[in-house]
Amino acid sequence: AQITQTTIPTSGKQQQLPNGVILPTTVEIEYVPCVASFDSYEDEHGSTVRYLAKLEYHGPNGTLVKGKSLAPFFDDIHDDDDDDD
Repeated sequence: AQITQTTIPTSGKQQQLPNGVILPTTVEIEYVPCVASFDSYEDEHGSTVRYLAKLEYHGPNGTLVKGKSLAPFFDDIHDDDDDDD
């Protein structure tokens, strides 16, 4: 999947936080355009449980007819990863 980047202008005024850090006037966002499909079922108590059924990448412009599953990205586990999140 290709990561797309966009820049979003904010109000145009720089904002200074109490600790002296100055926030930028634009925010850069990286994202992967994808289609999320949700489904639901009724549990043993009669409550509806909703869940993410699949997440598919349809190309940088969303034009691929058959999407590629992003599940391997989320299922990827690194044994040598020290990061807790």
